[in-house]
Amino acid sequence: MSQEMLSHLYSALLLKDVGCRGNSSQAPDTLALNRYPFTLAEASPAGIGLSAGDRDARKQAHTGCLSWGWAQPLPADSTSFSDSCEFNSFETSANLPCERAARIARDLGLPFEVSQAIYQADERWDRVESPQDIPAEEISLLARIIRIAQTLDIAVERYGPITAIDLVSRRYSRGFDTSLVAASNLLHDQRELWKDLQSPEILSHVIELAPERNRQSPNIFLVDNICLAFAEVVDAKSPFTFTHSTGVATTASAIAKVMGVGEYDAKLLERAALLHDIGKLGVPNTILEKPGKLTSREWQSIYKHPRYTREILDKIPGFEEIAEVAAAHHEKLDGSGYPRGLHGSELSLLARILTVADIYDALSSYRPYRQKLRCAEVLKLMQNDSPRALDQSCMDALAVAIHTVFIGKPSRRTVKDTGSD
Repeated sequence: MSQEMLSHLYSALLLKDVGCRGNSSQAPDTLALNRYPFTLAEASPAGIGLSAGDRDARKQAHTGCLSWGWAQPLPADSTSFSDSCEFNSFETSANLPCERAARIARDLGLPFEVSQAIYQADERWDRVESPQDIPAEEISLLARIIRIAQTLDIAVERYGPITAIDLVSRRYSRGFDTSLVAASNLLHDQRELWKDLQSPEILSHVIELAPERNRQSPNIFLVDNICLAFAEVVDAKSPFTFTHSTGVATTASAIAKVMGVGEYDAKLLERAALLHDIGKLGVPNTILEKPGKLTSREWQSIYKHPRYTREILDKIPGFEEIAEVAAAHHEKLDGSGYPRGLHGSELSLLARILTVADIYDALSSYRPYRQKLRCAEVLKLMQNDSPRALDQSCMDALAVAIHTVFIGKPSRRTVKDTGSD
């Protein structure tokens, strides 16, 4: 395979599950083993989107791979195995679990081959219950590789290497490209197929595998596309936050415009708003979507997500300022916020704007434990926390923005009228 195609494969493998979490909450997983009892989150090689407990469990599993003693026995009856999770066919391509990831790859400006491979990743070689029923010879080679690789990854974690290779070689062999099945068997016999999966440094190994063409620094336009794409990923995690990141970005930008924030800072704020909740990828949906009162332990998980946001964004060169603002979206002027309990003098104007925008969008949207509130109700509740916890000038700008930007009607009040700068 050429270096160019290896680069495309690398990108497709990393992005294939991006943004698919929303589908996994509505329909069974449609990975290569149709009806296989796993979620897309479990299939993620790097554990992206898993809770700390889930990641620890995965790490323990990989540590145990040295002896393969952790593997669970596969049900002897193949019929009961196939029926272990009800399968619902997707009626339209709009519901395909890979479509969002393929669109994100396209929006990031990646080559057509990348998005095509992602889009076709669940297609079966024998066309049995294939989402799009693409003829075998028309499925891209990259998609065929992704399909067998993700199947082996899931199966080896659950059942161990012997059963995993048996699944693709015999029980489900017709669903895969026969040449790739043969290659998998050869690598298995040579003890090369599972070698890196045993290492606790698997993420470092993946990064080292990156082709040189995948290490280029993004330009300003690509940065915006990255922010938008991952805002979509975060929002897709739960139906209750489906437009939250973009909503916060819209609100924050409107407040900034009313306050006369400069172009550079306004763009920085917009990017921080789009990425502020990326840390929630590490919070289980059972907590985010819980209709009742959270336990103390569950709240601790919630409190950690801004810290996760900082840790994720700090690792991206050039995102340091974005990380600083994004991670402060739950901080309050009186020090009652989290995760650092910062006070007013420690919070930038952009962080204050983001906090107000985040609260406004959250209160005006549906949540599992309440209906969305009307605009007037939201403002009244938020005014109770200003100027003690929320910046009053940001609150005044929000009120103006609601009328002039969101509703399109001139407001009787302006920031100047309220005595704000």
